[in-house]
Amino acid sequence: MSLAELVALAEICGGFAVLATLIYLVVQLKENARLMKAKATTATFLGWSQWNDRMSVHPNKDLFIRSFHANETIENFSPEEIAVLDFIGRAAIQRFMAGYFQYKADILDNESWHHTISFCHSFLALPFWSVWWQEESKQMIYSEEFIEAICSAPIVKLSIGEVFNQQVQTQT
Repeated sequence: MSLAELVALAEICGGFAVLATLIYLVVQLKENARLMKAKATTATFLGWSQWNDRMSVHPNKDLFIRSFHANETIENFSPEEIAVLDFIGRAAIQRFMAGYFQYKADILDNESWHHTISFCHSFLALPFWSVWWQEESKQMIYSEEFIEAICSAPIVKLSIGEVFNQQVQTQT
């Protein structure tokens, strides 16, 4: 085999090596993207799990549960209660907004996002929270795109406060 033939063979082998490296990199990038989405989705729902855990022992949990009742309007709450609910509501909406930006960056998976934003819209459709959101959404801390995402999401039935709601209904 001549030197020219060896050079040609080496170039062919080098080309295959480059091609194999590129294929490997593409596979690794896809795997890393999949893992990043999985970690982001896990972190999002772990955050909500921690939120729910904290709310279950929150000193104002009864107030928060009451705000989910279909007959509770904002007029039924004192200014102090509204202030507490304002902080709780804002914290929740900011969690939803963090999920929105993960979704927009293609980090949070589509199905998880759509379930989450439907829950958000349903939460904000409740009588107390609907009035609260009318004012809160005017704050300069939420993007118009995020507000539109909330408003365009479907509304689902929520089960938070169901026991409270049933107790109130049987008492009236």
